[in-house]
Amino acid sequence: MTEAPAVTAVSVVVPFLNAEGTIGALLGALRAQLPHALGDTEFLFVDNGSTDSSRQLVERSGLANTRVLHQPKRGVSAARNRGLQEALGDIVVVIDSDCVPTRAWLRELVAPFARPEVLLAAGGLASYPPRTAAQRFAAAWGLNDAARNLYVSAIPFANGRNMAVRFSTAQAVGGWPEDMDRGDDVEFSYRVVKQFGCAIEDRPLAMVFHQDRSSDEELWRQAHGYGRGMAQLYAHHPKQLPWGWAQRARRARTSTRRRWGAMSTRLAVAVRRADDAAGEFARYRASWDRWFWRGFDDERRTRPGE
Repeated sequence: MTEAPAVTAVSVVVPFLNAEGTIGALLGALRAQLPHALGDTEFLFVDNGSTDSSRQLVERSGLANTRVLHQPKRGVSAARNRGLQEALGDIVVVIDSDCVPTRAWLRELVAPFARPEVLLAAGGLASYPPRTAAQRFAAAWGLNDAARNLYVSAIPFANGRNMAVRFSTAQAVGGWPEDMDRGDDVEFSYRVVKQFGCAIEDRPLAMVFHQDRSSDEELWRQAHGYGRGMAQLYAHHPKQLPWGWAQRARRARTSTRRRWGAMSTRLAVAVRRADDAAGEFARYRASWDRWFWRGFDDERRTRPGE
């Protein structure tokens, strides 16, 4: 392992936990990155308590300017904050251990920081080619739609799977919220935009492919976690995200529509008026909805007065 340079321009932070099945592809893609104009790059891999061989894979990777850090406190935000604490670069780039970036990814993502007004950038996201029904749903549903995060979300945000931020900016807002299981990237982006009055730079060519959950069990656990994270986000920002009768009514309408959609599509498939892919998607969408709101409700029950 080579030591990090005394001065560097970009710090890439990779939180990981038992990632031996995916981190090898990431390491290969990082070794293949095209040069960029901002200077040297260091790679900070933050082990969040792995019990598999993922740490050893990083240590034996041969990736230049790499350090492996340890963060005993569980949670992706705690791991990212550990990377931020140790970063030497002016620009901090965050990517997840189950992602595979294209060769031009880092160059495209950090390029706009040559302009001093750019504080936060969001890269492009897409699903890795799906192999299972759960992955087909994730790809079709757009769980990795960075454009939707920026232009459709109630709070525009840079997805934590592929984002870059100035070191000084991340420090000024206190890093990522360690009390949130999911949605921490939304909350982080909100604080950056609110405190500095800046726009989030859209970098769709800085593309990363995400390896989605392969089994139904993993997918429903993800949906439940997203629901919990959404409830935590509502609790953090009740003025921007009120939760009252109007929101409950919209939730009821949407959930009912999706349940009926799943049933009607199942009937359509049975009489050959819809294909199997449509039926599969409708079933998964209704189940995702159910697990998401179960997580939302579970989290709100832990908060007195909500």
